[in-house]
Amino acid sequence: MADETADKTPAEAAASSGAEGTAQVAGESTAETNARLIAAYHTFIERQPHDGYELVTVDEDTYELRAEHAVARICFWDEIVEVMVLGAQKYDYPFHLHFQLREDDWEHALDLYGELVDALIAQDHHHTTRVLVVCTSGMTSFMFATKMGTVAGELGLDYEFAAVRLDKVYQEAVSYDLILLAPQAVYLHEKLADALRKPVVDIPARVFGSYNAIAGIDLVQHTIEELEKPKPAEPPATVPGAGDSTEDETADACVLAIVVKQTAGTIEIEWRVYDKGAVVLQELVTKSAPIGGGSRIGAQFITPYDITDIIDTALAHETYGRRIEVIGLAVMGAVDHGVVSLPGTMMDGAAAESDLSARYGKPVKVVNNVNAAALGWYGQQDEYQTVVFHSQSRGMLLGGQGIVIDGKLHEGLFSQAGELQNFYGTLREDGLSLSDPFRSELWDTDRLTELLAKIFAVDIGVIAPEAICVRSKLACEAEGISQALARYVPVGKQPKIIMVPHFTEYIFLGVRTLAAEKLKQVRWERVQSFNLWQWR
Repeated sequence: MADETADKTPAEAAASSGAEGTAQVAGESTAETNARLIAAYHTFIERQPHDGYELVTVDEDTYELRAEHAVARICFWDEIVEVMVLGAQKYDYPFHLHFQLREDDWEHALDLYGELVDALIAQDHHHTTRVLVVCTSGMTSFMFATKMGTVAGELGLDYEFAAVRLDKVYQEAVSYDLILLAPQAVYLHEKLADALRKPVVDIPARVFGSYNAIAGIDLVQHTIEELEKPKPAEPPATVPGAGDSTEDETADACVLAIVVKQTAGTIEIEWRVYDKGAVVLQELVTKSAPIGGGSRIGAQFITPYDITDIIDTALAHETYGRRIEVIGLAVMGAVDHGVVSLPGTMMDGAAAESDLSARYGKPVKVVNNVNAAALGWYGQQDEYQTVVFHSQSRGMLLGGQGIVIDGKLHEGLFSQAGELQNFYGTLREDGLSLSDPFRSELWDTDRLTELLAKIFAVDIGVIAPEAICVRSKLACEAEGISQALARYVPVGKQPKIIMVPHFTEYIFLGVRTLAAEKLKQVRWERVQSFNLWQWR
């Protein structure tokens, strides 16, 4: 008889086997339930076919799944399970999640093991270190890259080299591990490193000028060695006024804040627990597009389980879990009265606010992430009352806006304010089209500047903000945007254009502000309900 799992992905095979062994035992304690689920998950892992990797028991709480060129790890922290994939380069974490073993989510735990195996196999196929050499014209970088590729082959090194001219680097760099800059391009080092989130290294002039391939390969090897050294965790960035967002009776509340962001190729979910305004717990979860799948990960990779796994993990913390009073969640897409609109995803139509509140018995506030950033940025300054906050993720054509009018977050009918899909449709169909053909990805600084100028011209005509904040790693500086905007709005009548770093910090500020307002509202309703009961 043919193997029924032969044509299934590891995720599908995992979901179809090993689900037994979790039958609830009447009268068992919480500790006994946790121990039973942990033992069942151990058994499930050990019964899998382990095709393409070796299962190694490191200790009683840790497994490693070892493929030829990549390693996955499963760690048990009581009822919390941590799963991750470590590639050949340890600076790359394409899969890293925490989840809680729960009776009612057992199938989800099995699915996550399958997803881990899928990510491991994909990373194993990506063991070649890909290096992109960048110069202004692409000609000299091509010659240097070709020579390094030849020498690497002779030395038996698994390196792949390619070259690109400077104006194409943002688009091409997505699928490379390391960027080498020719001497004439090093002035863009900081901007490229910030935008691409990849290692960027300057090639010394004496090495590039002499086409010294051996020295170039030594540079690559030294960079990889440095990147593989453990680095201390970075504290959250500080922004002006960060401590002033919740100055009322809720300032001492313990808040769980979760921020979901999308860039080309990656979904990032960062969560923090704030206790009396200070960060006491924080974690970053990443979900990357499959290797070879291009940069279009899309928001379809975000699921409700990603959110509940994080909340379960935070609430299980021995010190702060029970102290969390309110949950704030910032996501992509429109959020209308707690219902998420994210077409083509498992989140679309989810009544996230009410569902999560019912599941955890705590107040929950769900908001669009750019709306949260707009409110967070507005709250830390007192110069502007009407502000547009524009966010443009790396490589993505679809941006979004948060709008504050006269000090109040403006979401509009069905919370559509700042949702720019309709505007992009007019760009495709009408005379406002871009000078290049309409594309779903946008990596060119000039085209992005052109797009922003046209969007901001509409903002000015409709809202007339005092300031437009721009979050974009790819866009030119504020002066360049202003010059492009002058085609439609005279410089003297333009709002202040402000390039905004620390996007995530402003989202967290906004989420904390809205979560505090939600908690204040719930407390007030409880008091009113009690007063009504007394009168009765």
